[in-house]
Amino acid sequence: MIVSGVVNGRVTIGPASDIYIGGNLSYAQDGDDVLGLVAAHSLIVAQWVPTTLNWRAATIAQSGTWRSYGFDPQTGQSEPDYVGNFKLTSATFTGSTATYGGGSMGLFNSRVYQYDSTLVYLPPPWFPTIQDAYTVVLSREVAATAS
Repeated sequence: MIVSGVVNGRVTIGPASDIYIGGNLSYAQDGDDVLGLVAAHSLIVAQWVPTTLNWRAATIAQSGTWRSYGFDPQTGQSEPDYVGNFKLTSATFTGSTATYGGGSMGLFNSRVYQYDSTLVYLPPPWFPTIQDAYTVVLSREVAATAS
């Protein structure tokens, strides 16, 4: 599945295959729109994306990697016809990610990754969450000592 464009609403996409980022991904209105991408295998930024890519989403690569076209860190193999010195200018990703096999965005000369704080209060619909990710097991107050 290939995704790109402007998201208007709360959307989660979850194909039983890879998801390819085919171009810029943005929201029509900050704070009202959100995108979840749940790939059964890998989430891959395609080689034909704009030279300067900006994309935004909450992402999961369930059994694969989160990467750009080129080298797959999970298998240690290069894509067919990949020329190692082919680079795009920059990629800016705003969102969150979870993977099974790690990731690599070597297609770009520079990369910026930033968390999308909107996801704290506006998660994508049916997007997996971790309830009670941490719990306080023991708490005690320690008296300060004078020095």
